[in-house]
Amino acid sequence: MEGSNFFDRSIYFRELILKNNLLDFEKQKFGGKSLVCLFLTRFCGVGCPFCFFKSSPVWRKENIEDQFSDEGIEKVIKFAEKANLGYLLVSGGGEPLDKKRHILEIVKKIKTDQIVLVTSGNWAKNYSSAVNYLDALFHAFRERKSPTKLVVRLSVSKGHAIKLGTTPLVNLINIFDKFYSDQDNFVFQIKTFENDKTLRTAIKDIPEAELSANYEGFTSDSEVLIKAIPKKFLLYLKGGFQIKVGVSKIFDSGLRPNLNAPEKTQEGIETFKHDLKRAEDYKPGVVFNSNGENGLDWWINYNGNISNWQNQIRDNDKNIYTNDHNDILSDTFKDPITYSIIDKGMQYRDRIISEIDPKAILRAQAIGLRDFVGAITFQDYRNRLYFSIRALQDYIDEKKIKKDSVLKWPTEIQNLVKTPKETLQKLYKDSTFTVIEQEKLRSFNKTEWHDFLELLGLGHYEVNDLEVAEAIRHYNSLSGEKVQNITEIKSQIGRVEHRLTERLAHTSSAVQLGVNA
Repeated sequence: MEGSNFFDRSIYFRELILKNNLLDFEKQKFGGKSLVCLFLTRFCGVGCPFCFFKSSPVWRKENIEDQFSDEGIEKVIKFAEKANLGYLLVSGGGEPLDKKRHILEIVKKIKTDQIVLVTSGNWAKNYSSAVNYLDALFHAFRERKSPTKLVVRLSVSKGHAIKLGTTPLVNLINIFDKFYSDQDNFVFQIKTFENDKTLRTAIKDIPEAELSANYEGFTSDSEVLIKAIPKKFLLYLKGGFQIKVGVSKIFDSGLRPNLNAPEKTQEGIETFKHDLKRAEDYKPGVVFNSNGENGLDWWINYNGNISNWQNQIRDNDKNIYTNDHNDILSDTFKDPITYSIIDKGMQYRDRIISEIDPKAILRAQAIGLRDFVGAITFQDYRNRLYFSIRALQDYIDEKKIKKDSVLKWPTEIQNLVKTPKETLQKLYKDSTFTVIEQEKLRSFNKTEWHDFLELLGLGHYEVNDLEVAEAIRHYNSLSGEKVQNITEIKSQIGRVEHRLTERLAHTSSAVQLGVNA
């Protein structure tokens, strides 16, 4: 509509951009080996205080929103066949080795140069049970049709030790030393954290065990990919067996930081930024291969959502249950947001978003949940539209998108990219389609709206007093409450972090209806 503010129609214009293949220039090649980080489940019985996801034991009936079905595992295997996989990291969200049957299937069938199973060791508290589990793993490893290196990586920290003690660590060291010390490709590793003394204390119970005095800084965990380990020690046992020990920083993650007092979040922000620079070279969606090629870094969540690492955009979500490798790759490269972040990195993303919403960058860094950085940064539909326009403008200025191509675009999109940056910024600021209006489009749920109001009170969004008052009015009118001021909103008792995580890791209705758990 002539003269209207197109940021008030952000959903319409983003959908229009996604429907058209606008990035028709010859793309940077990502034909090298790729990496997949796979979360099998959201549940874990350990409950570490620093857990990214505040994972808990199983608390509701098993379903595909929380963990993979058998069908989902088969879909993961098919995706891996197409993805030219060099490294599979089975990790986070919950305790992956609790899903033993799926772990064995993955170890048998996924074609990759390396598989790393990250675990708390909860299953290894009993020595005999640990022996049996590792025996099953080793047999699955031996049944493979293609070679790989299989790593069992135990996380060791004072947080894990609160419930587990150090028994799993001692058991696994002794089992690998006794049964697998001659294996070069079926190995045990340890991951611990800076300034954590749990490992050094535990090995005192192992005769003549000794940690190397010096560490190697910033080495790779793979011969095929450059997968950074910030620090690496060696643990020596008396018979000559050696175990690699990686050392990392602890991320101070949480979905409800107080952004009204940013000084309280500064340490976590610095840790986040340091990791992004050293471990990712500001390009977390790209995997640098040892031979100089580049591949893609994928994350598959426990509900089947799949995205480029730290590059999840909610209106372009893909899911392993309903999308194959070609769909996922094509739609990732078609989206000006996801492709330009792969191509140009996180510094480019931060610079563009800071033109209109610097709080979105602060929010993503303060939350520190690396997996959901994209979803957190682009929660506001207007941010998605603004970034899409600016990325297209930059590619046009760089002559990667030809003028002849632009003339073939829908007229509405041509008008978007012709709009000067300063005008875009003014239209964004003047738009009435705030994150609050966006939230009002969702089906009303009293508990979820209370959570949203808490985030407003914590300063998570760039909104003014009138807009906050409108959010409170909407909440009161539909909930029957009589909240007068945002300061009255206190954190609810219950699974607040779980609910907020579910908002970020939304499983589409098509997947829920189309898949049997």
